[in-house]
This record gives sequence, structure tokens and C-alpha cells, in this order.
Amino acid sequence: MGRVVLGLLEMKRTKKHYGGDYIPFFIFSMVLLWELYMVVPPTVEAQDQVRYLDSSHSTGIELSMSADAWFPKLLEQDTGVSYAIGSTAQATLLPIGPLDLMTRARVFSILTGAGENLFYLGGAAGLGLSKQLSPRLSLRTAGFAGLGQIPDIKVPGVEEKSYGLYELGIRLEASYRLSASTRISLFTGFEQLATPTSSFINAPSVGIGFEINPGEMLRSRGHIDFREVDTEPVFPVLRSWYDTEPLGSVSIRNLEDGPIERVRVYFHVPEYMEGSRLCVSKERLEQGEELEADLFAVFDERILALPKTAAPTLQ
Repeated sequence: MGRVVLGLLEMKRTKKHYGGDYIPFFIFSMVLLWELYMVVPPTVEAQDQVRYLDSSHSTGIELSMSADAWFPKLLEQDTGVSYAIGSTAQATLLPIGPLDLMTRARVFSILTGAGENLFYLGGAAGLGLSKQLSPRLSLRTAGFAGLGQIPDIKVPGVEEKSYGLYELGIRLEASYRLSASTRISLFTGFEQLATPTSSFINAPSVGIGFEINPGEMLRSRGHIDFREVDTEPVFPVLRSWYDTEPLGSVSIRNLEDGPIERVRVYFHVPEYMEGSRLCVSKERLEQGEELEADLFAVFDERILALPKTAAPTLQ
């Protein structure tokens, strides 16, 4: 089997092995997704500088497992590798904004043209760009770089030997949110395994994955989409008026995979209110159901000094 690996690496020694065939595809994917992020409006919009404490954007760590398959013969008919199948475990950091930082570990079985089975173990880190297209559907493109090895290859006449490789990869992924904490995804991309002097595998890839967000599983608050906010000008001299007459309204929708119990909508302007004002209370909000709530406020004396050009933060 060791001679198979050496032969494959030698056969590819003179070929390009720095991902030149698919780097333009990766750049195009990143540019396209960035254009989508800039053009398509986000699911949750902040109007009049309203800050939402229960927005639909998740933070924390997302864990995923995927089944992958590589098909190098789609690019090179004379390659010495028939196909590869394996599994990838990935952890994704979800910062505020479109960028994701990812790390992954994987194990693959590689079938050579000679009928030999090689095992590959590797790990990589990468950066991704995500775009939420709807409350349930999102796109992500990502690039990875890392190291791995084909361990314990028996070479006749010498001791067992492992072969170190570097890996490069890109991925374009579409995911569908099943619930607030789980998603299923389909993806395609390119993978490369190589040494500094020769290329081993250049292959298109496809796969399916399942993702969970542990933070969302532990959340006590519901996953709610603030769909529309409508506010009217506030007149400081009528500050007590807004305790009984609405100064605006908000429309929310339940994005959970089931009903949410005991829904409460509060309004708060920290600069001009001592505490939050309860605006509406609903015992049960069904899956997908929308609720429109009038907004009320109990302003204190500080609002009398409100400048005409002020833009306070609303919660």
C-alpha cells in the first residue's frame, strides 16, 4: 500500500496543487454571498434605533456532523484515486454579523484505482460568510486550510510510515432550520490534499449535515421574529399621556417549532424611563402565529430635557 501512495504522489508531482482550479470559484462564491447580504434585507430590522433583546440572530457555538463524498475522477480521468467517503465534525463560532469562525476534524476512507483503501485523518480551521434568506433558510460559503496524515502505511522492506498532507477546501452550503436549535444542510465544494511538492487529491465534494446549537437548546426565552415596528413622534410635555395611549406598535411572530407559553412584550427607554412598561401579555403564541402589540411608556421628568435631535435607544 505504501508503494500505491508513493506512486500516486509521484504521478501528480508535476501538476498544480495549490487550488488554482477552484480559487476563482471560491472568490466568486464569497462575492456573491456578500452581495446577497448587502442587497437582501435582514429578517429582523431595527427601525428608529430599536434594539431587540430577543432577536432571531443566534450567538454561541454551533456543532455539526456531516457525511461527505469526494469524486476526483470528475476533474481528472487519469487520477489514481477513485473516490473518498467520510465524516466531518465541525464547531462553528457564531459572532454577531455575517462572519463565522470554524474548526473541523475529519476521517476519510480513500479508494485508489488499484483497489487499495487508505485512511486519512485531518483537522482544519476556516472562515465563512453567512446570509439569512428567510426565517428558516440560509446560505453559507466557507474556506478551510489545515493539516492531516495517512497513518501507518506498510512499505515492503521498511517500517510502517505515515504521510503528512495539507488540506484546502471550499464549501457552499444551504441549510434549513428545523427548530430554534437544529438545522439540516446540503453542501457542495472542492477539496484538495497535497504535500509541498505534489498533489494527491483534487476533488469536487458533496454532503449532508446536521447541526445543533447548544445555547439555543438551553434558552428559556422563545425564538421570536420582530417583523415590524411603527412609532409616532413623542411630545415630552405629554409624557403621562403615553401610559394609556400608544406611541406605536410592534408585530412579532413565533419562529419556534411549537407554541410559546406566557409571552410578554415590554417597552423601555433607559434614558427617560425608570423601568420597563408591560405592553401586552398573551398566555400562548402558536407556531408561526403573529401578534401585534401597542407600545406604552411611563416617562419620567428627564424626558422634559429631551433635545429635538435626540435619538434615544429603545428596548
